[in-house]
Amino acid sequence: MGDRVSIQFKDPDGKLSPALFNHGGGMEFVRIAKAYALELIAERNTAERYPLDRLEAATVMVDFIRFLVAKEPAKRVEHNLYIEATLGDGDNSDNGNHVIRLRKKRP
Repeated sequence: MGDRVSIQFKDPDGKLSPALFNHGGGMEFVRIAKAYALELIAERNTAERYPLDRLEAATVMVDFIRFLVAKEPAKRVEHNLYIEATLGDGDNSDNGNHVIRLRKKRP
């Protein structure tokens, strides 16, 4: 059986990213996403010129997916990851949905 979970990023303006579902990642997947967000906030550009600098939720999600696969660039995204427009379209029945708030304040 799976260890299903989903995550979303919420930007400083309150906008949510699409939900990223993980069939087997469980709470470890949530931990990885939170650590990614803290690292992004710590290193982002202070000029806030680009979507990642502004912590725009949808762009952060795209970069998070890049982060997940960058460790093995030749490896394709596996069947356990998928994006849905609404939470009701996916399955996060084991661990629920986790919203990771992106704050402009650096840790």
